[in-house]
Amino acid sequence: PEVTRDQDNESGTPLMTACRKRCPLEVMEALDARDPMVAETCGLTRMHQVCSASDMDVSRFMEIAASDPDAIIRETADGETPVDFLLSKEDPSICAALCVAFPGRALHHFKGLRFPLMHYAGLNEKTAEMALDALLRSRKVASKTGVQTTLDQREVDLSIL
Repeated sequence: PEVTRDQDNESGTPLMTACRKRCPLEVMEALDARDPMVAETCGLTRMHQVCSASDMDVSRFMEIAASDPDAIIRETADGETPVDFLLSKEDPSICAALCVAFPGRALHHFKGLRFPLMHYAGLNEKTAEMALDALLRSRKVASKTGVQTTLDQREVDLSIL
């Protein structure tokens, strides 16, 4: 565990460095498992790790979204959200998947992005349709119940991503 707490000259732990260098998720999970307090101390959530992984798996962040609707806006100690860790912040497929996972954040303006996620999802016809459908269904549920809820991701076909 002591090694996982060592910091480089930029105050980065091995886990933070692995995230910034886009290591495979398996590497980050192994570092996190060795000493979970490191991630907790610097505010590095599972969503940050999944978004930064070189082998990012959309289904993994869909799982996290189902259990934590605010995961996409949680910040590290340095003020970075998981969106800051994405390899390609403007990729229509990734942005559409984020809109599906977090429909309440589809129109949110994240720092580092010139436009909301929905804009980038709309750059491709299929991803635009998927993201817009998710947004409209979440709004319909909210208007019927008066409560903003997360979308039931089982209803969304992610095979196009």
